[in-house]
Amino acid sequence: AEFFRWCRRMGHRTPASVLSFDVLLCEWAEALYEDGDMKCILNRGLCGLAHLVPSLRGRLAGAWRLYNAWSRTEHRRQAPPIELLLAQALAAVFLEEGFPGAALCILAAHECILRNAEFFELRTGDVIPTPGGALLSLRDTKMGQRLGLTQQVLCSSRWLAARLRRRAEELQPGETLLDCTPVQFRQIWSRARGRLKIPARFTVYGLRRGGATGLFRRTGSFDTVCDRGRWGNVSACRIYVTTALQDASIEEFACHNNLWERWAQKLWLIPA
Repeated sequence: AEFFRWCRRMGHRTPASVLSFDVLLCEWAEALYEDGDMKCILNRGLCGLAHLVPSLRGRLAGAWRLYNAWSRTEHRRQAPPIELLLAQALAAVFLEEGFPGAALCILAAHECILRNAEFFELRTGDVIPTPGGALLSLRDTKMGQRLGLTQQVLCSSRWLAARLRRRAEELQPGETLLDCTPVQFRQIWSRARGRLKIPARFTVYGLRRGGATGLFRRTGSFDTVCDRGRWGNVSACRIYVTTALQDASIEEFACHNNLWERWAQKLWLIPA
């Protein structure tokens, strides 16, 4: 399901031959790797395809080679968590380049611990006003697919919730809040890294990792992080957060804080 949703977002058609299927799967594997997504998504996708389409078994050599290469480098290339100030600075770069919707999605991804596909697919009808913020309905989440339900998460930041509601009201029904394609988003993200002087290992998935670690630092509760991040169990969440905290401890960007603060101040230009 993850693979075919990615194909729809990228505008790819279902391939007609095994070779073209393998090539497309290789592109998907590279996209997952560059975004810092979990390797198990690729593993489940390849195994699921082989199960549903027996003729593909043993014939997806390229995709499996990339999976094995990912296994050898996974620890070194795992996306570092992105702290709140850096997330705000990244959002400000998108805002300056003329993409306020993408800027708000970046902030929502950090605040609500969203996966990449979840905030890429946020639409106008998914933003539900509440007295203290905004409730976000998430499409096709992992746990939601297993349980057959639509998951929701509360954006409790009044500043962000007000702007998400305004953004949803300005668009046509059913439009995505993101005002660029996923490909354009990654291109701008790459330029933003250069302007903020951060290395390429800081990928989009770091927003979810940073949101999780930030919430844990504020609350000290794995249960709270598990519930907000929609993990299947607390044990998986504990491993995720602990690993992210370890990765965060080795990053040293104290000299860049002034630069990030100057960029983050531009977010006040977003009207409420």
